Amino acid sequence: MMNRRKQAGLSLLWVAVFMALFSFAAMAALFAMRYDRNLFVEAWSGLIRASGSADTIKKSQQAIETVTKGESSALRKCTVDGKVMYSNVECDGKNSTTKTVRVRDSQGFDAPQPPPPPKEDSAPNMQDKLIEKTTKM
Repeated sequence: MMNRRKQAGLSLLWVAVFMALFSFAAMAALFAMRYDRNLFVEAWSGLIRASGSADTIKKSQQAIETVTKGESSALRKCTVDGKVMYSNVECDGKNSTTKTVRVRDSQGFDAPQPPPPPKEDSAPNMQDKLIEKTTKM
């Protein structure tokens, strides 16, 4: 009779479950890259937002009052729900991605200048000389 021993390590079922989860995360990352979204940050902020929505409303009301008072504020760059936003209002205090942006006036772009028109009295080029030579024969 054969001696049967139990398999050591992970079973094939758990390897399949792990690979399915890993494939799902990889496909979500590829989807996020294609459509310029960060699904992982959106899911995380959705979990946080569900727990602290009252604080967010209070902070936004305070920010609106600050703007209506006429106080000047710098331009800020924040990431909210996985999307980059620019605002002159203070971002959420819990948001660690807040950065102050320095605005530079670039004066725009100049249109390309057209080439100068060719001069009629200029010396003939090599192609013109060859055309004249062949027509004189």
